Amino acid sequence: MNMKDEIFFQYDYFTILQMFDESEIIDLLNQDIELILLVQPSISLLVEDIYHAITDISFTETKAMLLNEEIVNNIVKYHLSNTKYFSILDEKIATSLFSIAFNAIRDKIFSETIPNNEKYVAQSHIQYWIENQMILLIVDDIRFSSPKILSDLIEKVNLSHRFYNRLIDSIPSKWIDNSPEEWIAAPKNPENVLESVRTYDRGSLENYKDLEAQNLSSWRYIEESGRYSDYVMLNEYYSLKSTVLLKHNIHLWVKLWDNFKIPLIQDAAFSASSFSPTQFSEIAKQLVLQQSSLKTPIQYLILLLVKNIFESSVKTSERLSFYSNEEQIKYYSNQQNSEAMIAQGKLSLKSWEALKGESYIKVLTALKHIIPKAEIDEFIFSYTHRGQPQNLYTLIYNSEIDLLTDAYKNVYFQKGYSIALEDIQVNFNLEKFNFYISIIQKSGKADQIIVHGLLTQFTEFTNSKKFYWDRTYSPPYWNVIKGVGFLLSKCKSPLSEARGLINKVKVTHEGWKVNDIDYRNINRECFIYCGIALLFEHKDAFKDSSEKQIFFKELLGIVINQSRYSVFRDNENYLLPLHLCYLVACQVYKRMKKYFENEIIMTIDDLYTVLIILSSEKYEISKGSRKKLEYRFNKEYPYELRMLKRNRLQDKIKSYANAIDILKLSITNY
Repeated sequence: MNMKDEIFFQYDYFTILQMFDESEIIDLLNQDIELILLVQPSISLLVEDIYHAITDISFTETKAMLLNEEIVNNIVKYHLSNTKYFSILDEKIATSLFSIAFNAIRDKIFSETIPNNEKYVAQSHIQYWIENQMILLIVDDIRFSSPKILSDLIEKVNLSHRFYNRLIDSIPSKWIDNSPEEWIAAPKNPENVLESVRTYDRGSLENYKDLEAQNLSSWRYIEESGRYSDYVMLNEYYSLKSTVLLKHNIHLWVKLWDNFKIPLIQDAAFSASSFSPTQFSEIAKQLVLQQSSLKTPIQYLILLLVKNIFESSVKTSERLSFYSNEEQIKYYSNQQNSEAMIAQGKLSLKSWEALKGESYIKVLTALKHIIPKAEIDEFIFSYTHRGQPQNLYTLIYNSEIDLLTDAYKNVYFQKGYSIALEDIQVNFNLEKFNFYISIIQKSGKADQIIVHGLLTQFTEFTNSKKFYWDRTYSPPYWNVIKGVGFLLSKCKSPLSEARGLINKVKVTHEGWKVNDIDYRNINRECFIYCGIALLFEHKDAFKDSSEKQIFFKELLGIVINQSRYSVFRDNENYLLPLHLCYLVACQVYKRMKKYFENEIIMTIDDLYTVLIILSSEKYEISKGSRKKLEYRFNKEYPYELRMLKRNRLQDKIKSYANAIDILKLSITNY
């Protein structure tokens, strides 16, 4: 078996291992010309019966039978007796296994009950060899050349998916060339293209014209019209046509795709087949070449293409991640043939990592001049980094977004490109914010109009219903928080801008003009405080040490006061900016560490909050701070402990104990 990268891109480890085992038996049997000549008449009868079964309604019974049965079985036994799955069979089965396999295929095709008659692994591999011999006869028979007959054939034989794939690969190109119009034809009624349509999904087929009348952006239209494309699939006939054309004639595949007309169906066409990076690139080229003759607006097809490139790339990366998991590899490495498979898999993983970024660049470069930047821009930033849970699949997904945005940057933001205000004002979100921050940082130039434009868009966005923060520092939130500090540092008057931002977002918790208690307002406020706290990472934001010290005390005082006055969720929201201020004091602005500790201990009312903050990063507190904290703890904790025990809050008692251990407190009343 020739283990090309494409095989590893398309199939998982266990499927490829099975293919490897099959290829071992197939290669052995293919070497015996006498065997092939002996079984050909029987397989020819089987193929003939299949043709009549799908074209003649009066056909009732198959005449196919295995000729030269004893000789064929003995030859197969001779060739396969030393293979791992054959050698474990008892003598009776071993001497008749080819007959069993042949009859199983015949019964599966012609029996109404479709029995599950693959009892042995070796039998399954022999059946695959027989299927291959059937395919050789089918593709040499012009009677099977029309897509309708081929579709009926696949439905009738109901054999393995491997039969389907091998048949598709083997179809002669001349069959397509002889009747191209038949291959690209699509019905007027879109429901006739799909396998089945739920009542709920039917509206997506009927209302796409209403969406066109709503003057939506191209990407918004694609999103809305294809909302349920994951739940629909092409029927057997159109799935076959799509897969065959993809393999043999991408020029015609694009025409068929265009003829599907409705984005829901055009999107579903990508799930009918497995697409390689080379095929995606070729489709992009064909869109350029055929743009004047396409019925569907070109921007719709482009957006559908890049959307499916992204989704396909994520799936391939997930599939290949098996070969980067050494623990999994070690577990499965004792299987026969596994060493060669794993070695090739690791090489294919490296090839994929080098290839997938280039694939985005090639496609975007090919399409750059036929779709406006704003159209592709909205698509690019519709993908958001995932924060939780932090696992392998989250990392793969986030990495894919990074590759996509890097490709967009390389193609559309070449050296010398100047960011326009319009670039940041349209379809703004946090992903776009992070992207343009990276552009500014890379260029080393901070145009004040763009800096203020980004800050304005960011502030307005956080005040909208689209803004969400999961109260973690995971991407993209951590990058946004750092970006806010960076942007403020690039303003002409960083502290004035920071104070203005604080006044805009500060929630009033007391007095005559108290704000409505709204989680979103407090969430927004704390998020922006976190960004302002990271202003201290930028030394050039402050005129001198005195100004820096004053602002640190000012910011810390505001957050502490807001935490004290808040009546929402036990001050949990304000823990995040307090935690960042603590990190700043420990890592960036160390001369303020003792001041921070003292303020936290002396001014925050909730003892638990004090302990959680000071123990969060396991930094050792000063001796003076430890003494003050020990005094306060010995005074307050006995009352706190009684309340915790009364309410059976054992987890919180354990948290207290953990904080005491981290801070190395000497406690007398514990």
